[in-house]
Amino acid sequence: MNESVFRAYSIRGIVGDTITAQDTLRIGQAAATILAETGITSAVLGRDCRTSSPELAAALGQGLLSAGMDVIDIGVCPTPLLNFATDHVGAGAGFMVTASHNPPNHNGIKIRTDHTLQGDELTHICRVAQAEAFRHAEGTLTYAAPLDAYLEAIHQRVSITRPLRLVVDAGNGTAGLVAPKLLEEAGCSVVPLNCEPDGIFPNRAPDPTIPGALDALAVRVVAEHADAGFAYDGDGDRLVVIDEMGRLVLADQLLALLARTALAVCPGANVVYEVSCSQAVPETVLAAGGRPIPCPVGYAFVHQAMRRTKAILGGETAGHLFFAEPGFQFDDAMLGTMRIASLLSLAGCTLSSLQAELPRYVQSPHRRFYCPDGEKAAVVRHIRDHLAAQHLPIEEIDGVKAYSAHGWSLFRVSNTEPAVTLRCEARTGAELAEIEGTAIDVLRQALRGIGLDLESTQKDAH
Repeated sequence: MNESVFRAYSIRGIVGDTITAQDTLRIGQAAATILAETGITSAVLGRDCRTSSPELAAALGQGLLSAGMDVIDIGVCPTPLLNFATDHVGAGAGFMVTASHNPPNHNGIKIRTDHTLQGDELTHICRVAQAEAFRHAEGTLTYAAPLDAYLEAIHQRVSITRPLRLVVDAGNGTAGLVAPKLLEEAGCSVVPLNCEPDGIFPNRAPDPTIPGALDALAVRVVAEHADAGFAYDGDGDRLVVIDEMGRLVLADQLLALLARTALAVCPGANVVYEVSCSQAVPETVLAAGGRPIPCPVGYAFVHQAMRRTKAILGGETAGHLFFAEPGFQFDDAMLGTMRIASLLSLAGCTLSSLQAELPRYVQSPHRRFYCPDGEKAAVVRHIRDHLAAQHLPIEEIDGVKAYSAHGWSLFRVSNTEPAVTLRCEARTGAELAEIEGTAIDVLRQALRGIGLDLESTQKDAH
């Protein structure tokens, strides 16, 4: 078993190379063995629409069953539906076969109990799988179709007061099974785009945040005179929005808008945001009377911080949004879709007008630079030491975030790839160019120290 597939908060690799059906069988056996020790003997199993998912999910299910886990199989679904179903049926765990936003030839597993398994917990599963120290028992297999209950639960919590015209781009992922139906049932007029699940993702990358991924959606929103466009990743747990003018609205901006509404109902409450979010998020939360709580980058860390601080809302730049509501304890892009649509319907104005009310900052894209897994932490440490020697204010919640008079730069180890990431922010485009130029020079020097050329690493990273 290739240990590199055990990432910070998921299991993910290249099918037939670093992850196989035999691997997922053993992972199922190991996970069921470990969970049984904590009293968890039932789990919901779901999968995305990748061509490899049926085989990997069947093997995973076989492994769970052979170690005594009672399995409720809900088939092809978005990850938010898997999370809802797990709580809805009272199962102790949920297993989702997916590689989320990764390319079509990748696949993996997300595992949850009352939290997303991560770090040492996933390493423990790896060790038990390698040792083949499995529990031997026979679980039961049943099938369930929780979609109607899921849609009803969302409609009970959110309504849309003014009919909207919306374009939905599921990217040929599993969000196409839910999002159009959800919005149509709420009275919206929906224009579907790439809503037929197709595991080779023929029309765009499963990651909606990469440059150019949503060009077709932006054009369609403008052509249809739509109020907004909603886009999702491969397993439907990340939300990105296009405004009525065809412009991208990233999830940290959505989080700021949602925070204003939530804090009007719950003044003084905590709102969690990851450190790569725009400064507009903490500023908006403070202005609305809330308490902004920063956390490391990654949806599992947002969830962890929300649980620890009893926050009412949480989110991050990649598109994961969390709402602390009964039955929706994990990130949920479908509930997020309805919350944004409801906010827009109540506002009686355009999405771009709402966004213009937020503090204005200019951000660079999330840049990824290839760096071997064994070297990337050392590269970020080198950058930290260099910045500290310059006496710049730095923050080390996740990687190193350096502040200047005009903005910040954030260097991080990627949780999902052999890469170092960089994001910068400033008040103006000129200030951003200065901050980003300095940051790239620092990164170039650090990469050169391990024999890598920055230009080639940026070209090769995905």
